[in-house]
Parts: sequence; structure tokens; C-alpha cells
Amino acid sequence: MFLGGLVGYAQNFLVTGKVIDGNNLKPFEYVDITIYDNSGNKIITGGFSDIDGEFNIDIPAGTYLLKASFIGYKSFEKRFATGEEKEIKMGRIVLKEEVKRMEEIQVVGQKSGMSLEIDKKVFNVEQTIVADGASASELLENIPSVEVDTEGNVSLRNNSSVEIWINGKPSGLSGSDRGQILEMLPAETIEKVELITNPSAKYNPEGSVGIINLVLKENRKGGYFGSVSLGGNYREGNPYPGGNLGLNFTYSDPKWDVFLNASARHNLRNNESYNNRTSFSASQDTTYLNQYNTRNNNHTNGFLRAGFTYHIDEKNDFGISGMGMVGANQSSNKILYYQLNQDLDTTQYRIRTTGNEGLMSFYNAAVDYKHIFNKDNEEFSASFNYFGAIRDNKSDYHNWSQIDNKITENKDYQTSKSNDNNFSLQADYYKKFNKDSKLEVGLKAEYKTSNSIDRSFDENMVEDMEQYNPFDYTEQIYAAYASYGNKWDWFGLQVGLRAEETLTSANEVKRDYFQLFPSAYLSFQLPKDNELQLNYTRRINRPRGWIINNHVDRTDPTNISYGNPLIDPEYSNNLEFNYLKTWDMHTLSVGAFYSYTENVIQRVQKLNDNGVMESTWDNINHSQSAGIDITAKNRLFNNYLDLTTTATAYYYQLGENADYNISKTETFSWNARINANVKIISNLSAQVTGYYNSPRLIAQGSMGHRYGMDLGLKASFLEKALNLTFTVRDVLNSRSKSSRETWGENFHEESGNLSSGRSYRLTLSYNFGNMGGKRPNRNSQPNMDASVGMDSMGGDMMTDF
Repeated sequence: MFLGGLVGYAQNFLVTGKVIDGNNLKPFEYVDITIYDNSGNKIITGGFSDIDGEFNIDIPAGTYLLKASFIGYKSFEKRFATGEEKEIKMGRIVLKEEVKRMEEIQVVGQKSGMSLEIDKKVFNVEQTIVADGASASELLENIPSVEVDTEGNVSLRNNSSVEIWINGKPSGLSGSDRGQILEMLPAETIEKVELITNPSAKYNPEGSVGIINLVLKENRKGGYFGSVSLGGNYREGNPYPGGNLGLNFTYSDPKWDVFLNASARHNLRNNESYNNRTSFSASQDTTYLNQYNTRNNNHTNGFLRAGFTYHIDEKNDFGISGMGMVGANQSSNKILYYQLNQDLDTTQYRIRTTGNEGLMSFYNAAVDYKHIFNKDNEEFSASFNYFGAIRDNKSDYHNWSQIDNKITENKDYQTSKSNDNNFSLQADYYKKFNKDSKLEVGLKAEYKTSNSIDRSFDENMVEDMEQYNPFDYTEQIYAAYASYGNKWDWFGLQVGLRAEETLTSANEVKRDYFQLFPSAYLSFQLPKDNELQLNYTRRINRPRGWIINNHVDRTDPTNISYGNPLIDPEYSNNLEFNYLKTWDMHTLSVGAFYSYTENVIQRVQKLNDNGVMESTWDNINHSQSAGIDITAKNRLFNNYLDLTTTATAYYYQLGENADYNISKTETFSWNARINANVKIISNLSAQVTGYYNSPRLIAQGSMGHRYGMDLGLKASFLEKALNLTFTVRDVLNSRSKSSRETWGENFHEESGNLSSGRSYRLTLSYNFGNMGGKRPNRNSQPNMDASVGMDSMGGDMMTDF
């Protein structure tokens, strides 16, 4: 700090300015500002634009060259000299995307598919060709560090304790229905995906490994703008193809921003699986149970999102938005059971067929308000959010068995209904004392309820009261946070503290606990476009949904599962180091991370005395994980090829647990992914994506490796108003395959899944309206929905410096 004071004393002049994105006339953050000597060969100093696009750099007296640059944009250069004024004002600097012109009318160039920032990675869905006509779940399969298994479960950095947000707000998606809802959400309504692995104290600490934020489209061009799409999808092995329809519309003027998204989708998916179990003990003979399962799914759903923001005046914004999804699912399932003795002779043969019909709806409503006291320096915002979900399922089971030439047959039925509600109220205050320091404080109250009833009946529709299961869960969270940040020349610091009081009730089990969640960020802006960041956060993973619901699922009588209402939350302490280096056409990001987790929640199994496998959830012990992320972004061959390469290596250690015969586990795993966007000609582009995940150990077992490849081709006509996309997903027919091995004190299991594999999709879209328009001039901030989203999240640390 003493040396920084001496430097500040010697540098008597301040260079200031504001960078604007020429595509949308919005403030442009993270633009590299470099000050060279008069010859333009030697770098004197530099910095980055903040969330408002502004920069301020101290320099001594002299003559200089200023250069503003960002990957994929034309650089801005200006020579200047110091004079009598202490502040040298560069004014407004507009950066435009770099393009290549052919024959004076053809434009060749492409917007970057991914941008790297010191606190998050941002993936532009518009440049992801293989996402055209796909679902949000399929889109996430192509995001580095994110994995989606064959059952729709989402994990980040090999950890499923990740929060899914929509527009910078908790979406209310629980583990029990997350996969289904992401399958219903169309990818074409998503503008970008943001990975925030270590959020600050300002944000909900839920999720051990961070947040995946889905930012939905909301084009703010002046006048009106819209698009319609029509697509067909055929998956190998299905009897007929599925399809999708979509509509996006926005309108904007100085007073109003209005948007509408709607879509309908129909999909078919077939799955096959097997599970081979060996049961053994010292007092009994070894026996074998082999199962083969086939499942057919027929799913139809609709999606609707609409809202508006009213700009009351230059200081006040008011917005209302809503979103809803509804889906109908029909499925059939057939399980074959072969019971074998130690001589491998079949002693029992059974067939269980299942028919299922289900309805599911998910909806959200939000009211937002923002007041700006002093432009760019002080503001207050408040929001009310409601999320709800309704599920209604009916299943019928037909059981046929043959034991010692004796045949038995019976039927039973099961119904399941649930209703979830989530209310939250939040208020935030932001104060910027000067260009380098800021304070953020806020309060939040959240109230959740979940009610479900599971009922079982025999073939005469007589209810089995032993399986009657009403489950009621309530959760209240009251939170307050404060965060302060400052910057001294090349060094930045932000510290924060969040306090949360949690009250839960799961039937008769009540809990009340208070926790503190600190966060700290250090940043270092070094010469020659080098940047470092070190941060620490504490996070929580609260068990919810089917993890704590003690209802026994007897869909498969040989494999039953139930939740554990006595399970405790898990807590993690996360440390992360990031390095960012930028060149004109290349970017390198390296991140190292370490996490220590207490009360680790894992799915565990036990084989009971009746030969039935019981699966539940429990707190195992503690775990440690460490790893490194490497991301390289390269724009090659005059911007015709956009190449993104990522590789992640993990070390994981899990403590022992005697109750489930789990010994101390240590494992090393890695994965790699490459995305290549190729501009073939001005109106034709292609995309190739491929990935590999190595095998890894889990509690009571291991999982096999996974790999896959997708291809996409996109052609544009009528000045890009008409677009035709053809994609092939899972080219190698490998993504659908997964294997798992588990073991315990008296059993060993091998299982695998083979879902519908390679698929072909053709999507036609048409854009209409004022496609070249610009947003009307207005001095106040952008639309509330976006500012509550990641426009404000970017201000966690570096973007305000």
C-alpha cells in the first residue's frame, strides 16, 4: 500500500472514457485499455472497462497512444498528449464487430461463441448451431465443465450440487424435476449460459459448486423484432419423428420494453438398461439376479413467457414478467427378472410391465422495481418472485412370475400428486462512492412449501394404507448481506458476509439453524494483458424433494428407494485461483480450485435380508476435491475459425463410512471438450463439438467413461432473415451409453443404460421486423429483467474496477 501511494503521487494525470458496444449501444465491460508510448511499441500501463463501460488510468506527463481492444471487434486507437488539465477525456469510444467484406456486399465474420471473464464463463447460444431446435438439457450437454447424464441429472465439475438460475434468479428447480423441466425449456429462448463457480456473498449460497445461469432472450432493438421457427427431429430406433414450433417477439420504445416467447415440442425417447446383481454372505449360497429393462417415452409440452418493463422516468423502472411450462408424458416400461442359483440355474422368472401417464406444470411470476438516485452511482431495487409446480402421475403395474413351474399373476396401481410453491421478496441497495469503491447491502425473505400424496391400490382398487404417504415440507430462509469493494491502482479487493436463518419442517421433523457465509476476492491487473484473481466462498447444499421424502418407491420390487428426512445440509469451503491472458485473437484462462465439504450427501445402497436392494440418501463423511480448468480461445484464419478448447482435471477424496461399508476413496479423473465454429462462406457456417469424460470412482462404486460428438450446419438467406439448420447429435452413437458398478458388504452390481442415440434435426427459422434497428435513446438503465439478471451479477468484483 505504501508503494502504491508513491506511484499514485507520481502519476498526476487521469485518462478517462466510456466504451460502447456498437452492436447494441450498451456499455461494454472488460475491454482491454492499453497505454503505449508515443512510438506505439512499448506498453506503459493499462486496465479494463468496468460494468458501465468506463475506465480511468493514471499516467505521468508525456505523449501516448491509447488502444481499446476486445476479441472479435475492431480496435480503437488514438494519440494524445498531457496538458494543463489533470483529466484527459477520451469521451465515448464505440467498438464494432470485425468483419471481412467480399465483393463489397458479402460479409464474412462470426460473433464469438464464448467469452471469458475473471469471475464467470459466458456461452453465446446464438453461435451454438447444434442447439437450434433443441431443449435446454441438450444445450447444456455442449457446455464445458457441465455434464448431463442419461436421466437428465445436471452436474458441474463432477458435482451435482449446482444451482440452476433463470435470468439471474433462483429458478426453484429441485433435483426431483430439474431434468424434466430443462427438457421442456426450448434452447432457442436462451440467449446465453453463464457459469459462476464462486459467487459472492450478494448471491444465494445454495449449491456447493456454484450456479448455472440461463439468460433468456430479450432483444432490445428499437421498434419490433421477432422470429418464428419450425423443426423436425428423428431419433434412431423411434417409430416416427418429433417436432417443435417456436415464436419470439419483442417491442421497444422510449417508454416500453415488451417481450413474448412461445413454443410447443413433441419428443419420443426409448431407453434400455440392465442390472446384474450378485448376492453373497458367509451363511448363504451365492445367488444372482439379472434384470433387463425397456422403456418408451412419449412427451409433449408447451412453453410461454411474456412480460414488460415500463420506464416511468429517467430514474424509475417497473416490470412484470411471467413464464409457464406444461407437459404431458406417456410411458411404458417392461422389466424381465432372472433369479439364478450358485450353479447359474434359473430358479425364478418374472415380468413386470408398467404404464404411466403424467401431467406436469411449472410457472413463474415476477415483479421488479428499480430507482436510480444518482446515475451510475446509487440505486435501489426490489423484486417479488413466485415459482410453482404441479405434478399428477398415475401408474398401473402388471406382475407375472413363474417359480418352480408355478405361475402367479396380479395387478396394482399407484398415484402420486404434488404441489410446490416458492415465494421470495428481495431488496438491494448499491452505492458507488467513487470510481474505485462501492458498497452493496440487501435483505431477502424466502418461503417454500411442498405437499405430496402417494397412494397404492391392489387390482380390486382397495387401497394399501401401509403405503399411503402424505408428505409436507416447508422452508423459510431469512438473509441479509453486505459487500464492500475497492481498488488501488492494479490491486482490487472485495469482501462480503451473508447471514441466513433457516427454518424447515418435513412432516414431524423440524429444524432451525443459523449460518454465516463469508466471501473474499483479490484481483491483480498486471502488465501485458495479464490478470489474476484469488477468491474464497462458503456455500451450502440443503436437501430437498425426493432426497428427504420417506415414501417408498416400489416401482421395481427388487430395487426400492426412499428419502431420508433426517439428513443434514452439507457445507463446503471453496478456494479458487484464476489467471487470464488476452491477445488480439487469442485468450487463455487457467483456474485452479479446492473444496472441503462437510456432511457429504450421497446416494447409498443396502441389500436387506429378503434380497431387496434399498436405496436412500445419507450424510457419508467429509470430502476434498481439487482440480484445474484450462480454457483456450482461438480465432484463426482471419476469423473464419473460432476454436474453444477446454480441459479439466479433478482429484477427489471421500471419507470412510462404516454403516455402508464405504472405505476411504481417492480418485483422479479428467475431461476435455472442443468446440469448432467454421465460417465457410458469408451465409454458410458449420460447427463440430466433441468431448470425453474419463472413468471415476463414487461412493460404493465407479462410473465408466463417456464420450460424444455433434455436428451442425447452418445456412442463411434473404440477408439472414431466413435460416436453415441441420444437426446430427451423438454422431458416434456413444452419448446414450453409460455404465456403473456398485458394491457393498454382501452384494456387487453392474448396471448400464442405453437410451435412444443418434438423432437428426432440421430447423427452419424466419426473422422479421426492425432487424437493423437500434434501441431508442434513454438515459436510464436497461430493462429490469436483465439488470436483475447477470448485468448486475457481473459487478461482483472485477467489472466495477
